[in-house]
Amino acid sequence: MEPIHDDVFGELEFDGSWVRQIDITFFGCLENVELCVKGNDENESIFEEQRQTYLQFLECQSEIVSKTEDAIFKYYQKIVDDYRIQFGKSADERMPQVSEKKDLARLLEVCSVIIPMVLRPGEIAIGFLFECSWDPEHGLGVKLRNGKYEVGTQDLLI
Repeated sequence: MEPIHDDVFGELEFDGSWVRQIDITFFGCLENVELCVKGNDENESIFEEQRQTYLQFLECQSEIVSKTEDAIFKYYQKIVDDYRIQFGKSADERMPQVSEKKDLARLLEVCSVIIPMVLRPGEIAIGFLFECSWDPEHGLGVKLRNGKYEVGTQDLLI
């Protein structure tokens, strides 16, 4: 498919989804990552809900990033003990105890911002994919759908 210019997303190329690079900061680290907008039909159309999602994200980016960081920190605190048992001697390196969310910066790296397909009319959803030290195979995913945060592996969004 030929690249397109979208009034909201700007220049997008097709690589299984509509993509371009954007800058985003998580845990104090500025990263240049892929913005991935999933197509919705056989024509890989971008729906208005996806544009609204991105506009809301741009408008409230610092708040969304902060709440995403909070959700990740809460998730990390919930799983850390079980993972540490599995890691044994490498626990302090792969999944150390952390007392503040900023301490997660050395364990995570954001790699993609995902605007998923629209499954229900009016649905607003965005997701973030991270590489993480404790699960390099499955990574970490955070999905924000209609104001609710869900944290798990990248399978949440892929």
